[in-house]
Amino acid sequence: MKFFDLLRLVLGNLSRRKARVALTAIGVVIGTAAVVILVSLGIGLQKSATDQLYGIGDLTFN
Repeated sequence: MKFFDLLRLVLGNLSRRKARVALTAIGVVIGTAAVVILVSLGIGLQKSATDQLYGIGDLTFN
């Protein structure tokens, strides 16, 4: 099969199964967003905890 035959086959199958394509795309977007949010939350919590622990050592007594 040539490349253009494969491309036509893929586009034909995608156009026939529009609901499946839409749900798959939505699932990929939601999954990617969830991973980005969880990684960002983890980095933020780690930075906050580290800053609090280093802040304890900054106390000085007169």
